[in-house]
Amino acid sequence: MEALLSGTLIEQSGCLRVSPDGKQPGHLLIWQPGYSARRTGDRLEIVDSTGKVVARVGEPLRTGGGQVQLTDALRKQLKAPLDAACVGPYWLMGQLQAP
Repeated sequence: MEALLSGTLIEQSGCLRVSPDGKQPGHLLIWQPGYSARRTGDRLEIVDSTGKVVARVGEPLRTGGGQVQLTDALRKQLKAPLDAACVGPYWLMGQLQAP
């Protein structure tokens, strides 16, 4: 879980991904507990457990972590089931880094 993923945070079919160039789908992020998405006007933001904005769709994002398979054990850890449109590859996020 020490790899680095960097790119642009995009929303595609309701799924949050990190795209290497803002156009290709890239990896679907599996967020750590405590992170959530919220809409502010027409912007989608990601906030941490304190309510601090840590990422915005359309902006660069860098996170540690690693590519994972979506196993039954991982599915059980998710707050909500993934939408059928949210296909892999999957990235289990580690620590967010400044872009």
